[in-house]
Amino acid sequence: TTTTTTKKGFEIDSDKAKNKSAEKIKEDESVQLLRSAVEAKKVLKALCDERVMAGEANHDALLHTLWKKLKPDVKRNDRVSKLWTQVGFQGNDPGTDFRGMGLLALRTLTRISTHHEDVVQRCLRDDGDQYSYFFAIAGINLCQTLYAILLEHGILLNMLFQDSMTENDHYVNTFAAALADTWLQFDTFYIQEINKYLSDGGIPEIAIMQFENIRNKFTPVLEKRWLTAARSQTSTFFLRMERTD
Repeated sequence: TTTTTTKKGFEIDSDKAKNKSAEKIKEDESVQLLRSAVEAKKVLKALCDERVMAGEANHDALLHTLWKKLKPDVKRNDRVSKLWTQVGFQGNDPGTDFRGMGLLALRTLTRISTHHEDVVQRCLRDDGDQYSYFFAIAGINLCQTLYAILLEHGILLNMLFQDSMTENDHYVNTFAAALADTWLQFDTFYIQEINKYLSDGGIPEIAIMQFENIRNKFTPVLEKRWLTAARSQTSTFFLRMERTD
């Protein structure tokens, strides 16, 4: 398994997301994937495998849009810039942080910034906020978490991608909507866990370093909630998924 530990203490486990071993897959064999779900898996995997490349016009355009939505009042002239750290990237070149989840993560984060602004407004906090975390890196990590859960559970793939879609963008938009909901759930969970950490005598200045532990605790909570909703066909839980315009 290849695990990349970032400079800021987060881990992006690309192998875990892309190459689930047979021993770890718990998918109910009685669930037969819909044709649309099979196509969705294919589209998402292809995007995940595609590297974010400097000089690729489409990739640069996505990064430009992402920046303008996250920091509309801050001018950034160059693709490589220290300003990227203001929105939670590790260093000057944001492209390197997408290596774990590829173009899927870039397109998903950009889609969230343009169509799910409530995530940005709530989760992109100032550095001095005790509940702040590195926004972009967090998004990439949560993208990996959601992708891995979908690979494990055909019932969730069928639920999200039950309708045939004529364009690949629709699959990405649906995945982004799911990630937006996931992110807001995580943010609530994160705040609760940070409050526990601080009440137990944790050091406020390093509270942000609890991110990976909290994400690991959140993953089974998310998985259980989604599976419960899918099996009970709680349609109201997935209203955000309908926002694919």
